[in-house]
Amino acid sequence: MAIASKPKLLHRAAGWLAHVRAVDLNTADAWRRARIAGPLLFGLYSLWLGQDRNWDQLNYHLYNAFALLHGKLGLDIAPGGMQTYFNPVLDVFPSLLYAHLPAPLVGFALGVLHGISFVLVLEIARQTLTGLSPNERYRTPLLLAVAGCLTANFLVGIGNSMGDDTTALFVLAAVALILNRWQQLRVLSARGFAYAFAAGLLAGCAAGLKLTNAVYPIAICAACFTLPGRFIARLRASFFVGLGVLAGIAATGGYWFAKMWEVFHNPVFPQFSNVFPNELVRPMAVADMRWFPTSWIETLLWPFVFSLNSKRVTELPVHQIIWALLYASLIVWLPVVLRRAQRGRKTGQAATRIDAKRAFVLVYICVGYVVWLKMFCIYRYTVPMEMLTPLALYIVLDDLLPNAAHERAAKTVALTGKRIAGVALAVASLVVVLGGAPTFGHERWAWRAFRAETPTLNEPERTTILIVGGASGSGWLATFYPPNVAFAKIDSNFPTTPLYDEKVKSLIERRGGPAFVLVEGHENWRARNVAKSDAILRQFGLLNSKSSCSTVHRVIERLHLHATVEDNADGSCHLGLRADDKRDMTPQNIAEATRIDDVLKNHGMSLQSLTCERYATYIGSEREIYQLCPLNTNFKR
Repeated sequence: MAIASKPKLLHRAAGWLAHVRAVDLNTADAWRRARIAGPLLFGLYSLWLGQDRNWDQLNYHLYNAFALLHGKLGLDIAPGGMQTYFNPVLDVFPSLLYAHLPAPLVGFALGVLHGISFVLVLEIARQTLTGLSPNERYRTPLLLAVAGCLTANFLVGIGNSMGDDTTALFVLAAVALILNRWQQLRVLSARGFAYAFAAGLLAGCAAGLKLTNAVYPIAICAACFTLPGRFIARLRASFFVGLGVLAGIAATGGYWFAKMWEVFHNPVFPQFSNVFPNELVRPMAVADMRWFPTSWIETLLWPFVFSLNSKRVTELPVHQIIWALLYASLIVWLPVVLRRAQRGRKTGQAATRIDAKRAFVLVYICVGYVVWLKMFCIYRYTVPMEMLTPLALYIVLDDLLPNAAHERAAKTVALTGKRIAGVALAVASLVVVLGGAPTFGHERWAWRAFRAETPTLNEPERTTILIVGGASGSGWLATFYPPNVAFAKIDSNFPTTPLYDEKVKSLIERRGGPAFVLVEGHENWRARNVAKSDAILRQFGLLNSKSSCSTVHRVIERLHLHATVEDNADGSCHLGLRADDKRDMTPQNIAEATRIDDVLKNHGMSLQSLTCERYATYIGSEREIYQLCPLNTNFKR
């Protein structure tokens, strides 16, 4: 029977492949369906990934939204480290969704939201590739949009709260608007000014929400100089885009920058404290220097370097080759264009077939890349330009290869160039899909995204809780305590001065109530799993009689499961731990408290006791433990 069924399976597979090939992508109807299906598919992908639990979310995204909504800026002292003072407006939307909706629905909604990028990339490709033949008119932009969404960076951020995929929507919308209103931007008119301003407004909103997007307004303004016509028209368009950028930054970040200036006399506190000195922070700039090239040779070869070793620009083992392919193509293309230009002086032929719109995309990516390289060099900040790298690669290869003397030969070479681009992009997409696009962390879904046990506080308005260590992502726990409980972080992730420690001590003394320290906790996870299994079996009545208990015992023995069946006096039974799984976690919890106590002593503080109360937290369905240890408020000075 197995042999007979094999031809049937092959026949079904062949039929399925034939059905896929029969789908006509070169129709307007295919576009309409793709615009709906694309975002929905990314919503389902986000649902499949599970509950987002990236470190940034636990450290400051959830806390920052809570602090903004409850006015905790003047009460708390950097419980999320330096990120406490990042613009919290972007964090409010997902936090409110998680607070009021089931977690799986939130994950799906965020995936759909991020999937709108597919629609924008499709529009950008459609507007850019205006000279396609009828048999390519719909298919090519659609496939390029798919390739853009199969870039590693975009997939890494689907459904998460880090904001890179969310703010990319604003930047891509700005690029799409400029290309869609290309002719109006060239004309001296109120409508042209309005479109340029609106595009800048979108890009500025992205930068105001997340400063790492400051790369893209610069790139867009530079790309506006590819507009056809006189230089003054290009300058005018770039100028009005720039005005829109300033308005966008003011709209989404102006309030927060003003607040930071009012409190710290630094609009981007604690960054750039070398420019805006503050008594709490040592002089520092913005960049994390770990991610930058270490030599001029590395700088020149950087796309190859981080394509071979993603850990040079990100914490994740990302697999991608699109940047190396595009960079190599540009290296080959540039001297070819220069040679064509030299010949063109004699023959009158154009050096390149790249029109102004295609040039806009290339300049946007090239300028954006250079600015990113100098300002940040962190891979996940490239989403708004990486999604357009497949389009850019197609543009370069399409222009690079058609260079024949006769029209018939030119058509043959042009077809070959597009095929090479198609193969290169297919391989680049497969590298991402088969190599996997790792994420910053997910857990299995639960109905509520985040839960935490907390003690009953008699005097929350006088209580202070400390978080210790820059690597501690515990800021989210503050959202489960009353808003009038003060939170502060010691030994943070930015260079503080002794006055910072003094400010924390003064806060505790001024409030005059109990003070505690958050400490990582440990529990025997085997015991937790056995308890879950016991509850499930009891729900189905499998532990209520001797016969059912015997059956469960035989299954456990045969499968060598980590549990035992223990009899009760009434004839029922319960699951217990195996002898080799029983362990006391108290020494491990005390050891962690001791480690934190040693850190506190470096700051003139100490724990009152190493014996602490333990509480459970839940991220999705994942249970974790934290300890709340009493702090000795007799500080050393």
